[in-house]
Amino acid sequence: MRKAILLIEDETILAKNMGLYLEHHDCEVRIAETAEEGLALMDRFKPDAVVLDFNLPGMDGLEALRRLQETAPTLPVVMITGHGNVEMAVEAMKLGAREFLTKPVSLAKLKLVLDKAMDDARRDRNIDYLTSRDNEALPRHGLVGESVAIRQLRSSLQQLLDAESHMSTSPQSTPPAVLILGETGTGKEVVARTLHFGGRRRDKPFVELNCAALPAQLLESELFGHERGAFTGANERKLGLVETAEGGTLFLDEIGDMDLGLQAKLLKLLEERTMRRVGGLRELSVDVRVIAATHRPLETLVQEGRFRADLYFRLCVVRMVIAPLRERERDALLLADHFLSELAARYGRKPPALSAAAQRRMLAHGWPGNVRELRNVLEQALLMCGNGPIEDQHLALVSMSPARQSAPPAMPVMESGLTSSRAGNGFQASNFGAFAGSGFGNPSFGNSGFGGLGGNPGGHSGPGGLNPVNIPVDPAVAAEREALVAALERCHWNVSRTAQALNLTRDALRYRLEKHGLQRRMSFAPRGPSDLG
Repeated sequence: MRKAILLIEDETILAKNMGLYLEHHDCEVRIAETAEEGLALMDRFKPDAVVLDFNLPGMDGLEALRRLQETAPTLPVVMITGHGNVEMAVEAMKLGAREFLTKPVSLAKLKLVLDKAMDDARRDRNIDYLTSRDNEALPRHGLVGESVAIRQLRSSLQQLLDAESHMSTSPQSTPPAVLILGETGTGKEVVARTLHFGGRRRDKPFVELNCAALPAQLLESELFGHERGAFTGANERKLGLVETAEGGTLFLDEIGDMDLGLQAKLLKLLEERTMRRVGGLRELSVDVRVIAATHRPLETLVQEGRFRADLYFRLCVVRMVIAPLRERERDALLLADHFLSELAARYGRKPPALSAAAQRRMLAHGWPGNVRELRNVLEQALLMCGNGPIEDQHLALVSMSPARQSAPPAMPVMESGLTSSRAGNGFQASNFGAFAGSGFGNPSFGNSGFGGLGGNPGGHSGPGGLNPVNIPVDPAVAAEREALVAALERCHWNVSRTAQALNLTRDALRYRLEKHGLQRRMSFAPRGPSDLG
């Protein structure tokens, strides 16, 4: 895309040379010999940048710069003069000039200066846009809900914001760190944004990072930046998100997944307000407020040695807990009205009403995915309901147990129709070959995503290392479990004979029994001959 450059220069030959050079480098150029003529061209030409001479007939360059800043405060202006001095340069910078050059001007340098000035201006516009968008993205009336839990949370937020408003404005008076706890989807990021955009740092950056989204090596570079040559591929210096958030807020989501080595570096940032880039030698002072969030039980992780106790207490200056949606009384209906208004505006429709049956079903649902699940369900219902109200059948609620901190019930045992040619066993080992060939006899196979069955040994965990929901079963996993049960039944639940029938070692079979929650059944199973294996 060609850039539009306005040259306000009374030296005809210099102006012509600059114009030809910039046009050769894919710029569209207009030349004005006086400040008055240049200002008149502004509305018609709408330049991306202005090159402004100081010594002009009539209105001088500084006065023209004042006029430009009044009408287009974000427009980058580069001033040039043949009689420059320090006082003039300082005055031009105070008035908003991006750069000050003295004649004779190197055309290549002028182009580089213009490119940098336009890049900086575009970056500033992007930051302003993102800040404005983040402000608009917040709920207009704060956190939505009228339950006791949400009213207490709103009260705590307001108390904290009121206390921060009386803090000193010095860089040493950074607001305290905040730790936000709650299940997945409860709105931890909304609380973090409320703290930032409701406080004195609202005009500064709000930078977020999910600590579970990157491996430890990349996370350190992303967070603290790196120097050129710090590692293979580090061809230039990179600023980290801590420096990007200077003066604002750094939101670290899923802090419980952060590597222990990186936790030590974060602790230094919190305690000393300093950091060092990867590969750097110099300590850098930073002014950044840290807000952390997690759905994991940090106290348990501290006891297990997987999270630093000193970092936990440093983050826990202010601790806020968000209640799950199922414990927030009728907040689901208030949130539904809020989301339906937003979604209807997005799709250019009138917000539909919720039928009485739909409301009853929503209040009875456990919402294991919390507010995030509610919003997604309502978006689909809005698209499916046509022009009428949202009925019960429009709510695509997944049949899951509420996300309570307990394991799901064991799967019912399925009888198998497998036959056998082995005497006394009634089971054909070759029917089990698909499972054995895919790692059935290898204990490492248990980490490949086949958890959540039976009593949840080895399965995927939800908040706190527990399996909060009865996850839909993979057909291959169900078939594997069915084959196991069938073999055990044929062998009268004798471990040695079952392992022999399946061509597995006893250890591999015991691993499978534990994985599928079948070990607990062994004590109740009928015992046959030689059942001591």
